[in-house]
Amino acid sequence: MSGVKRKITEISVYEFYMCMFVITIHLLSDGVDNFARWSAESVIFSSLTRIISFAVPGFIFTSAIKLFYKYSDRKFSYPKFLFDRFLKVYIPYVIAVCIYYIVYVFVLTLDEYPSFNWTQLGSYIWSGNISAQFYFVILMVQFYLLMPIWRLLSKLKSVPSLAVVIAAALALTILSRMYFPQAAAAILEQLGKIEIPNIKLFSSFTLSNPLSGYSAGIEQVQALAAYTNKSFSSYLVFWICGMYIGLNYDAFNEKIKSGKIVIYIGWLVFAVAHCVLSYLRFCGVIRYTFEPTIVVLFCIFSIFGFLIYIDRVTFNLESRGKGFLTSIAGASYEIYLIHCLVIMVVAYYLKQADIDSTMTRFWITAVITYTFSIIFCVLESTLYMNLKLKYRRRSAANARKSARRKRYL
Repeated sequence: MSGVKRKITEISVYEFYMCMFVITIHLLSDGVDNFARWSAESVIFSSLTRIISFAVPGFIFTSAIKLFYKYSDRKFSYPKFLFDRFLKVYIPYVIAVCIYYIVYVFVLTLDEYPSFNWTQLGSYIWSGNISAQFYFVILMVQFYLLMPIWRLLSKLKSVPSLAVVIAAALALTILSRMYFPQAAAAILEQLGKIEIPNIKLFSSFTLSNPLSGYSAGIEQVQALAAYTNKSFSSYLVFWICGMYIGLNYDAFNEKIKSGKIVIYIGWLVFAVAHCVLSYLRFCGVIRYTFEPTIVVLFCIFSIFGFLIYIDRVTFNLESRGKGFLTSIAGASYEIYLIHCLVIMVVAYYLKQADIDSTMTRFWITAVITYTFSIIFCVLESTLYMNLKLKYRRRSAANARKSARRKRYL
């Protein structure tokens, strides 16, 4: 590719929407837990949660697109790549964890955090367990560390090779979501780390019933089940698809539009199946043992369908002037990191105010969370861009001074 690559603004806008979906999922969770089963509110909140549940897979998909689009015609240095990711992804995450911890200990004074403890803080940074959304960062670190493997796979160009890799990634993603706790438990047992008598590695385990197939060791397996969402293998197909698309982004973006009818129909079929079956399982009517398969396929159709939609949205934004939304989109990661803290603080004070209505809590929390998160991140993004501009100007001025000195020597 010759010349300067265009900035793929639509992917930044895509990530902004994914971030808003994640916030919405967390806002809806109170209603999902507290509304009476089979009530209209319960059905609506649960269904909306399922419809936008492709948000984190969508983030992983776009992360791969951006990275491989960037490095498709650049020289790649693994150490420099890791350092860049460390600065842009891990450092903001560490700062966010510290902020959460300080607020929990000194502001909210929660029982789980009786006093400041460096060891406890370090464990939260390592595990991401201090807030629900931080597992995404743990996932991305795994993908970054495995970058040499992805680089090797990206060199495969033939259609049969791509089909085999994507099919294998799809199978591994589904199997990981189904059997991760069993596989991890079996490995740990062989290493002598835990004892789980009568373990059944490939039993009838599902995400909806993670303890089936075990006659003992329930606590250990339950603990391992919590790590399913932190394993890169549970999201592998989304990363692999994003990787290959990022290498040929513009060509793919044109081809996908020709198949939009098939994608929209596929999305509709799996969306209905996912919402109905998940709610029936949620209410204890069915077991829904094939949930991981439906979820992964639903996410794939959702991701591609939304990509088509976003391309049109971005075109309209560009024709009207997109400065505000672009500034928000550029701070999607910061919004993602901070929003749960806002929800927690608002929930804490609503509880202190004895507000019992679930719907009232939802609307108050939603308005405050969306408003605070967006304003905070616009300000943060503006400050960052100003500092970056000053740095570039200073660097350019220093370069000119250096050139003048050399000229007179």
